[in-house]
Amino acid sequence: MTTRRATPFALACIAALALTACGGDEESPASGAPTVTVTETTEAAEAPTAPEQQELTAAQISAALPREEDMPSGYAEHPDGFDADSTSERSADPESCMALYMSTEEMRTFSKEHSTQGEGVRYQRQQQKGYAPSIVVAVWTFDEPYPAKFFDQAGSALAECATYDTRFEPEANSVRNAATAIPTPTVGDQSFGVRLGDPQMDLGVDYLWVRSGHNLISVRMTTTWRMDNDQDLDTYAQGVIDELKKTP
Repeated sequence: MTTRRATPFALACIAALALTACGGDEESPASGAPTVTVTETTEAAEAPTAPEQQELTAAQISAALPREEDMPSGYAEHPDGFDADSTSERSADPESCMALYMSTEEMRTFSKEHSTQGEGVRYQRQQQKGYAPSIVVAVWTFDEPYPAKFFDQAGSALAECATYDTRFEPEANSVRNAATAIPTPTVGDQSFGVRLGDPQMDLGVDYLWVRSGHNLISVRMTTTWRMDNDQDLDTYAQGVIDELKKTP
């Protein structure tokens, strides 16, 4: 089997493209300081020995990803699929806000040096007009445990990133994003949830990041700012963990 260098940062680029396609990212500051929750299981400090914590093959990752029949009614696989090998060129001001995408320089360096496989699926609601919501579920695996400190950094960054400026590539216009904490379920060893987007235009991208030993799981839902996606995020993330637990 061919080993590939997979990076978790394609999600950030796709999210930016989805938002700018709908007219940009003009936002009003969130009121008050956000409440940040990074959940951690009691087993997180122990050596990763469970099947879902081990370094995985591409086939094992693919087998754990949700199928079209697992999606809400009206969703179908996106024709462009999901490229887990893509590397984002996104930047943010303050730079610490890149932690919300698991994409600081330190995080990118770790991925470049230690990532061995990555797979993901992308589904989109089928409709004839207007903006179509989408769901991406992806898993990246590494040759050593994914650092817990990256999740701590993401939680800390949210406190200063209620609003921030971002470019999804160097030549792109800078846009203003809003960020707010969302309910974060206890999944895997550690989990972190955040909503990014444009509340004024009612556009939101929910990320649920999950650390499980050597693995990084991401569930991303692009919907509206007002929509509650908490249950779906939990369902798809836990579904991946449950499938990985069956890994021989």
